[in-house]
Amino acid sequence: MNKQFFILAFSALLLCSCSSNEDLESNENKEEILNVDLISVDELADDVEAALKKTPSNFVLSDYINVELPDEFYECDFQQISGFESNYEEIFSRYFEKSEYSDIEIVAETDAHMYSYSFQNDNYYCCVGDCGFVAFYRPSAGDKLFLGGNRVKIYHLDRDEDFSDSYELANGKTVSVAETAEFAQEWIDKNYADYETDYDFTVRTIIAREGDDGVISYDIYAEKKYNGIALDNLIQVAAEKEIDGDLVGYIKYNTQDLYMQMFNSDEIGSFTNGNGMITPTNEEKLTEIVSLSSAIDNIEETFTDFEDPLTINDINLKYTLTPIYDAAANASYFGAGIDITGNLVWEFVIDLPEDEFPVGDEGYAYGNIQKYIYVDAQTGEIDYEFDVNNLLQ
Repeated sequence: MNKQFFILAFSALLLCSCSSNEDLESNENKEEILNVDLISVDELADDVEAALKKTPSNFVLSDYINVELPDEFYECDFQQISGFESNYEEIFSRYFEKSEYSDIEIVAETDAHMYSYSFQNDNYYCCVGDCGFVAFYRPSAGDKLFLGGNRVKIYHLDRDEDFSDSYELANGKTVSVAETAEFAQEWIDKNYADYETDYDFTVRTIIAREGDDGVISYDIYAEKKYNGIALDNLIQVAAEKEIDGDLVGYIKYNTQDLYMQMFNSDEIGSFTNGNGMITPTNEEKLTEIVSLSSAIDNIEETFTDFEDPLTINDINLKYTLTPIYDAAANASYFGAGIDITGNLVWEFVIDLPEDEFPVGDEGYAYGNIQKYIYVDAQTGEIDYEFDVNNLLQ
C-alpha cells in the first residue's frame, strides 16, 4: 500500500458520513431565525438543565444526553502548522525500532500537496508531513488496513452504555471495549499528546469489526478538545460553489481527530491524525452565547415535516473548521500554513440507522457515521447535512 493510497483512503473515511432521509425537510420559506436568545455564560448551566427537559413535538431528546460545558467560552480561528516534516527522524524512532526500518529507503517527496518523509515496505509504513500529518501501520495491520470488515457494534464512550463486551483479537487474546479504550487513551497520552499541547485528547468512539476470516479488530476514534470544547470530528463536508462561471468542489468543513486500529491486544496497529495539526489563533473570550433552549426551539421551527419523530442522540458545543484555500487551483484543504476559520456551534447529532449505513466499493462498511445539525452559538444560524451524496463528492 503506498502513501498516497493511505492518505486518500483515510480521507475517504472522513468524508463518508450520513445517508439521505426524505423525512427531513427544512422550512425553506422561513424569513428569519426565531428565538435567538443570547444569554450570559453564567446562566448557561441552568438553561441547559431546563432545555433537556423540553418535549418538542417533532423530535425526541435521548435520555443519555450529557452536555459538557467548559469553564470559559471562546471564539477562535486556527492555522495549519508548517515545517513539521523536520521531525521525521524523531517520529520514526518513537513508533518503530531502528531495526524495523533501517533497511527501508526513506523518501523525501512532494505528494498529495504535502512535503513529507516516509518509509514503506509490505509490513511497515510511516509518513511525516509538513502540515503535521503523521501516519503509520505495523505488520499486524496486514491486508486489513481500511478493510477490517463489517461492523459488529459501535460503542460511544461518552454515553451511558455497557463497555464490558469482549472480543478475541488476531493474537488470540480477549479484550473488552473498556480495556481497549483505556489502552488507546494511555497510548495517546504517552506517544502523541505532547505534539499538540494546546489540546486534550479523549477516546470517544470504538467500533468492533469482523473480517472475512471471522477475526475481530477495533477501530478507535479520539477527539481533540480546546479549552474544553471539541474540534469538529464528526464529518468532513464536500460542497460546490461557482468560481469564474465554473462549479468548483471544495471542503466546507474540515475535521480534526485521531484514528487508530487495534488488531492485536498489545499494540496500535495503525494510526493517523488525518488532516495534520493545527494551532489556535485570534482567540476572543465570550460572555454571551445562544441559549440551548432557543437553539432547540429554532430546530423545531425549522424542521417541520417528519413521518416519525427525529431522535437527537448527542448535544454539545463544538468548533467547526472551515479551511481557507484555493480550491479552484486544486490547492490542499490541509496545506501547510493555511488559515482555518473556527466557529462555535451547538451540535445536534443524529445516529444513522443500521440499514442506512453506506458501504464502500470494496465492501467496507464505513465507520462513525452520524447526521448533524449545527446552530451558530452567536447568531442562531442553522446549518445541517443529511445526505451522504453531498459528503462523497
